[in-house]
Amino acid sequence: MPENPLLIFLPGTLCDERVWLPLWRQLQTPYSYVPLQWADSLEHMLMLTDDRVQSAPGPVHLVGFSMGGYVAAQYASQHPVDIAGLTLLGYSPKGLDDSELQQRRQILDAIAHKRYQGMTLKRARQFVAPANQQTWCDYVQTMSNDLGPQVLKGHIQATTPREDMTLPLRGLDCPAQAIVGEQDTLVPADTVQQAFDGQCNWQVHRLVNSGHMLPLEQPEAVAQLLDSLC
Repeated sequence: MPENPLLIFLPGTLCDERVWLPLWRQLQTPYSYVPLQWADSLEHMLMLTDDRVQSAPGPVHLVGFSMGGYVAAQYASQHPVDIAGLTLLGYSPKGLDDSELQQRRQILDAIAHKRYQGMTLKRARQFVAPANQQTWCDYVQTMSNDLGPQVLKGHIQATTPREDMTLPLRGLDCPAQAIVGEQDTLVPADTVQQAFDGQCNWQVHRLVNSGHMLPLEQPEAVAQLLDSLC
């Protein structure tokens, strides 16, 4: 195994490389990226991930944000021998609750009937802690709307519903960490804490002054946690 395993980053729904740029500038560890914005099925997402993993010189450290956390969890549970470490940001292994499933059905219906108008500023604010909204809401909104409704449709259909990954993740035999924002209204910190409490190979880090968009809101803190686990 390489002394510093390659970090492989997987983005969230309606995100691309831009969600990781502030964090990448802080890293000391080599990294690669899985372009999940190209995929419209879970199978395709896992194939893209496998391509990056198999191109690495040895076992890798997967870093998944939100939807990318689900894909990383799936891949790690299916290919544990290839995984040197796992970091999940803004992701709950419990899956999606009923309100989120209902919202996704409404979005798909709006896209199908050409009523989807893109991410609004009001919606973007739900992803970012109040103290960081002036800095990051426009950025999140622009990235999401650049990718557009067809990418959103593909991401929703590929990862909805989501199976409960708690037990498979607890069973992994590698260093692992879950990072969550204390002000994340989509993935409550307590839910993530409870999922991994008592698991000796799991660390849970709760970052203050951050909502859901951890890679943007707290890039230095996340980069330090990644470098320390590697």
